[in-house]
Amino acid sequence: MAKLEKLKVKNVKGKYVPIFKLHPILKEMWDFEKNIDINPDDYSKSSELTVYWKCDKGHSYPMTIRRRIYTIKKGCPKCNTEQRFKEVEANNRLSVRFPEIANEFDLNKNKDVTTDQIHYGSQKTYWWKCPNGHSYEAKVSYRTLRGHGCPYCSGYKVTKEESFGSKYPKLLEEWDYSKNEKSPFTISSGSEYKAWWKCPNGHSYQRRIHAKIKSRECPICKGIIANPDNCLATTNPDLLKEWDYDRNNPLNPNNLLRGSHKKVWWKCPNGHEYQTTIYTRAIYGTGCPICDAEKRTSFPEQAIGFYLEKFTDVLYRHKIEKTEIDVFLPKLAIGIEYDGSFYHKGSENEKRESRKNNFLKANNVLLIRVKEHKDKRITINCKKTYYGYLINTPYSQAYLFIKELMDCINNIIKTEKGCSHSFDVNIERDRGTILERYNTNFKANSVAIKKPIGIRKWDYSKNGNVDPNTIPVSSKKRFFWKCPTCGYEWEGAVENLTNTTTCVKCVHSGAIIDNTKAYSLAEQYPNVLKEWDYNKNQNLDPKSLTPGSNKKVWWKCSKCGFEWESSIKVRVKGHGCPQCGIQRARASKFKKILNIETKEVFNSIIEASEKYNIGRTSITSCLNGRSKTAGGYHWEYVD
Repeated sequence: MAKLEKLKVKNVKGKYVPIFKLHPILKEMWDFEKNIDINPDDYSKSSELTVYWKCDKGHSYPMTIRRRIYTIKKGCPKCNTEQRFKEVEANNRLSVRFPEIANEFDLNKNKDVTTDQIHYGSQKTYWWKCPNGHSYEAKVSYRTLRGHGCPYCSGYKVTKEESFGSKYPKLLEEWDYSKNEKSPFTISSGSEYKAWWKCPNGHSYQRRIHAKIKSRECPICKGIIANPDNCLATTNPDLLKEWDYDRNNPLNPNNLLRGSHKKVWWKCPNGHEYQTTIYTRAIYGTGCPICDAEKRTSFPEQAIGFYLEKFTDVLYRHKIEKTEIDVFLPKLAIGIEYDGSFYHKGSENEKRESRKNNFLKANNVLLIRVKEHKDKRITINCKKTYYGYLINTPYSQAYLFIKELMDCINNIIKTEKGCSHSFDVNIERDRGTILERYNTNFKANSVAIKKPIGIRKWDYSKNGNVDPNTIPVSSKKRFFWKCPTCGYEWEGAVENLTNTTTCVKCVHSGAIIDNTKAYSLAEQYPNVLKEWDYNKNQNLDPKSLTPGSNKKVWWKCSKCGFEWESSIKVRVKGHGCPQCGIQRARASKFKKILNIETKEVFNSIIEASEKYNIGRTSITSCLNGRSKTAGGYHWEYVD
């Protein structure tokens, strides 16, 4: 290139100096072939126009006029790059910087190339051969800068001899070549690759390589994976009626097994929505816990009674005076209360339980209280209490512990009564029998059976798919009713339903019922008629009145002869002679009571109140079961 020189050209105000006049050397660098339509005399030294330039070696390159003039001493950028590479390439050859890696360069597969011609940081891919004879491809920079070695020696790749296909040829019979993108001869036996398999029965499924080696059975044949033959929809079609498709989306009973531990949503025929696992419903037959609360029973409770019947007499919902016991063993004087987590919660229930505990203890009944807890960390355990025994069990898994429950109950009977029995507990075997008895007993206590005349008022159009055979007669749940006599419609609780074909509107409008039928006061409550005052009720006939009537009539106590006026509706609910009630209240104040902790016996509540400076009301509440203690002590009546 000619020596660069700058002509001393004087600038004229308002004009520019052509670049060739300012730097004549630029004329030698100007690429006239590519800059055909560009006149260099039209541009000044500060122009940002990009044009082509050409060096002595023929390198053509683009650059702005301003930058070319500014870097004119640097010459051609391509020539500069080549010069720099020549200066450093001798020290940066692969053979010089990494001779050990260069020794693994496969000259047979990398023809016409040597390690002297390769930069150690090259991004090109070449063939390599490790000391163990494994041939593989890799980038030069991966080997030199990232430290990558032989993928076969490091376990990232496998040779055909060491592959899964070579080591386990029998499993290749189930290898699904149509679905698997990889070859079994390129995968190791410990691979996490999730391959497709096809068993001799034609079932297609996925399983990881190492898992298939450990368990060679088909999961569909074994029942581990759902298919049309073993899915929940096939094995338990009855449960599909209660499957909540909206809340369980995208889960589908066609893709789930009956033994699945997955918690899903259910909707019972009575409209209750709740969550529980599939296997508790499909295998153990558990139902709606809210319905169980209304029925005041449950599958575990019925199972306990079922097995106890093999040993002794069992009474269900037995009443001592007005106190009901879930399961009662009359020969052993033992009561069993099953407290489900849905029904037995809240302060009111705790007070009711306390009253029952104290009452049964006062009546010499040993109480075993089984209590469910939602905390699954709780394991089944039994402890002695002042009223008897308390057995704790986790909710939703109580059916799994029926055997343990029966063992606990058996140990209690042995300890307290000196007798025992070896219970053959098998829920899987006996589930059907227990459920059949459970449903039969419940249906017998349903509103449809207990109040067959009143159920004629059931409004089938508004109550939807709810079956009155599944509603307990004592239920507080509200439903729609329609009077068959006058057509009046209303909403009310089941427990308030009268066993007549009339309604409150019929009564107020003076409608007359068929008095000769079984739903009159005389037929429904014959014991109440023993205290009917015929002298003062001369114009009234109990056969013409309903048990739900608000009409006030006269009554005469069969014990003390006291006469009083009260409505029929109040009387049939159990409200008796007020005079006898006063006498009983007075007598209770002077009845002997026992301080359980100190073993002291007092002739009356007044005497105990004065000694311990405790309010009489507090002691009375404890004695009646409304509170657990009074003054820090437990109290009970002495027979």
